[in-house]
Amino acid sequence: MTSSFLEYSAKYFGTVAAGDTFDPEADTSVVYAGQKVPDYNSDILAGINYEIDLSQPVGSRIENLTMPDGSAVADDDQFVVALNNYRRSGGGNFPHVSTAPVVYNDLLEIRQLLIDWAVEKGTIDPADFYVPNWTLTVDGVPVP
Repeated sequence: MTSSFLEYSAKYFGTVAAGDTFDPEADTSVVYAGQKVPDYNSDILAGINYEIDLSQPVGSRIENLTMPDGSAVADDDQFVVALNNYRRSGGGNFPHVSTAPVVYNDLLEIRQLLIDWAVEKGTIDPADFYVPNWTLTVDGVPVP
């Protein structure tokens, strides 16, 4: 399920032929199946590592999907994922989301939870929010 969720999200990026250069202006928010894929329908997942190979066709782009310790993520591994109400209610038509069990729902907006956390901490350290766990590649070569 995790792989299919990420594959669905990866359609946001255009296909880049091996040897060509990724252009963020031209190769994002592309038209797929007759519709432009908006930025807000490009999701990433934290807590696992993966690569999106833009030289591969949509549906076959996710590679090296692993846990932080390097062990492979199995097709039947399950994760708890934080979502906003748009995505949870089926927005973007991501696979498996609208039928997944709800583990926690306090009806608080994610942005408000982040604000409350920042106010409580008093200082925001970018290292608390960003761990480089995914990368774009073209034919296995990382995109600069």
